Amino acid sequence: MRTKFMIDSKCLVLQTAQGEHMGFTLFNRSLSEPNGDCVFMVVPQKTEILKLPEVDVLYSLKEKGEHNWRWENDNLIVSFQGEDELIYTNSGNITHIPSNSEIGKWKEVKNKNA
Repeated sequence: MRTKFMIDSKCLVLQTAQGEHMGFTLFNRSLSEPNGDCVFMVVPQKTEILKLPEVDVLYSLKEKGEHNWRWENDNLIVSFQGEDELIYTNSGNITHIPSNSEIGKWKEVKNKNA
């Protein structure tokens, strides 16, 4: 059961581990669905954030274009062309799978119509 993500949101805010804004993940379907597609928007609020390796990861994902997402064991998995790229854990962390490194955390954006 997806307790953390049982929302009608189509957007997650991406932050550094320190809570600095990095951007968004935009989903074509509600996160209450089992899967769908997504894209990344990298829009840091502070210019010094642009130099972080975490932001480089997000830029590389953004440049690839549309990704797929699915639910797996209570976590949201984002993949590109069949290769898993990110895990959004139900504890709020984001892990970059190829480097096995935590790149930040996520926050939900609630649907205004919900």
